[in-house]
Amino acid sequence: MPNIRVTIEVEGPAEEVAAWLGKLPGGTNATRQTSSPDWTPELADRLVGRISERAREALALIADATVEGGGPITFEKLQAEMGIDGVALGGVFASFGFAERAGIPKPFDADHDRRVYAMDPATARLVVEAILRYHGEG
Repeated sequence: MPNIRVTIEVEGPAEEVAAWLGKLPGGTNATRQTSSPDWTPELADRLVGRISERAREALALIADATVEGGGPITFEKLQAEMGIDGVALGGVFASFGFAERAGIPKPFDADHDRRVYAMDPATARLVVEAILRYHGEG
């Protein structure tokens, strides 16, 4: 019998979708692709102005890794670059939660399987530019 490929699109909160996918046979190998809003310079400026200085530092490192390194930054590298552990980083990331409650989405995803923070390259460039503007350099 020949193999077939079936693609199913599921929409909902990431945690609920991941839990649902994990229940499927072979669900541990399921890939996650999230859609994000269309990022604009104005949205990036709103985010950068809303979050704490340490959150801006983390955001800059995630965006720079994407723009300059061409890929995501590992959990461990981000913690090392910031000189903090995972618990402290969670506190820093709370700033993104407050921004989300104000209607400003987080521009990156945490991939816990690969232990990386990933950002769309176009969004990363907008974020880098917004941070430069915030600091009067852009």
